[in-house]
Amino acid sequence: AELRQQFDRMDRLRRAAARSRQELRDGQSADSVLNHGLKNAMADAQGCIDLFRSPPEDEADPVFLSKASDILFRGMWWCKLREAILEVVAGRYEGRQEVVDARQFTDDLVRGREVTAE
Repeated sequence: AELRQQFDRMDRLRRAAARSRQELRDGQSADSVLNHGLKNAMADAQGCIDLFRSPPEDEADPVFLSKASDILFRGMWWCKLREAILEVVAGRYEGRQEVVDARQFTDDLVRGREVTAE
C-alpha cells in the first residue's frame, strides 16, 4: 500500500512538473507576441519624439508629440491585454460577454491612426 502511495505521489509530481513546463512555454510565447508589439510602439514613439526635437525649438511641430502619446497609449493597451494573449496562446481563452462603451472602445482602438469610414 505504501509503495502504491509513493507511486501516486511521484505521478502527481511528474504531471505537475509537465504542467509547469507547459505554462512556462505558453508564457514565453505570449510575452514574445507582446514584446513584438511593444518594441514597434516604442520605436514609433521614439521616431515621433526625434522628429519633434530635430528642428530648431521655435519650429518644432507639436503634432509629433501628440502622435508619440497616441502610440504610447497603444503600447499600454497591449500590456493590459497580456493575460488575454496568454490565454489564447495556451488554448484556454474563453470569450465572455461584457457591456462596453462602443464609442470609447473604437476611439481607443484607432487612437493615433488615420482611419476613414466607408
